[in-house]
Amino acid sequence: AEELDFVADQLGLTTIPPGPSGQCQPYSAFAPLSSCLWPLWEVALCGEPLVIFSPDYPTRVAGAVLAVTSLISPVEYMGDYRPYFTIYDGDFEYYRNCVQSNAISSQAAIFGVTNPMIMQLWARFPTGLLLRPLHGGTLPLPEAHHQVLLESPQGERLQRLRREPLPKVKGTKPWGSIMDDQHDERLIMQPDEQFLALLETPCDEDKDQMARRYFYELTLAFLRPFLPHLKLLKGPEAFNEESFLASLQPVGPFSQLPRADCQLLYDRFINGINFQPWLTKELAKQHLNDKDSAGAVSPSDESA
Repeated sequence: AEELDFVADQLGLTTIPPGPSGQCQPYSAFAPLSSCLWPLWEVALCGEPLVIFSPDYPTRVAGAVLAVTSLISPVEYMGDYRPYFTIYDGDFEYYRNCVQSNAISSQAAIFGVTNPMIMQLWARFPTGLLLRPLHGGTLPLPEAHHQVLLESPQGERLQRLRREPLPKVKGTKPWGSIMDDQHDERLIMQPDEQFLALLETPCDEDKDQMARRYFYELTLAFLRPFLPHLKLLKGPEAFNEESFLASLQPVGPFSQLPRADCQLLYDRFINGINFQPWLTKELAKQHLNDKDSAGAVSPSDESA
């Protein structure tokens, strides 16, 4: 707790920043498949594409999309997010072509859809979350090219597109790269079984607030290794990924990951859409604080 308080203090945070549309409901949006919160945090943090489908009211998928974007607070989600996306949207054909040409993997975008036709047209979307309708109805069965990562007894599921692994290229980084992960249905983050059991235990506490606090602290722990580098950088362009990953000292649950997996997770974040805006913002805040400190005049200086 003290370590996370230190990170929050260094980043100038006193409360959990709200998501794009205020306080979202990460537990309510995905129960009873609460275990999907960890891989969804990973997908959002790394800026990877995600489609959330339910043949239910649009408010269901819209709330789920907004909940995913808020999971990575205090990092701001910088990708495209569409709480309710339809075939009538002006750029539907653009994204359809991206999926069919396998170019969608390079797009940071989260879609909420209710039309089964979109799911048929987007059959090869990299990551999909399918939520059972609350008012009856069924979900389409997974296809052979999908790997079901998580599934609830009620039928909700998180699925990942199966891909052929890329051939190993001599001289590549030992921790892999973001392109390696796009050809691997595996996700790194696993549910915290202790916290998951707490979420799934009946109680009077606000479980959405519990989930917001948990993933806020998870993101703070993830950001901790960047703090020493922030103090040394003159600008975002000076950040050296290779040096950072070689000297990486993860904390919290990230210290329990195999080192190669941990480096890969940080590599994907650094090369994703959220990192540079976050880094630029933090360096600007640090520069402003340094100017304020330098401009402060002590009483002894005034008398001199």
